[in-house]
Amino acid sequence: MSRRPLLRLTPEAAGQLQYNYDRAKAALNTLEAELAELERQVRTEFGPQAFMRLRNATRQALKLSQVKKELAA
Repeated sequence: MSRRPLLRLTPEAAGQLQYNYDRAKAALNTLEAELAELERQVRTEFGPQAFMRLRNATRQALKLSQVKKELAA
């Protein structure tokens, strides 16, 4: 069992790291709220079946894009 070395930060670096984390977490929370509202509106406007088809098509397109990137590398 290997032990990970302790990471020692200066108070300034720790403060900057915490600040960056807080900003990233706030941005993620905002994106999650926007996505939930967008999903609600799409379901309302087009119906749940259309929403599921769009979501599945989006996931497949993202997977295809990832595979193409891996093949290109």
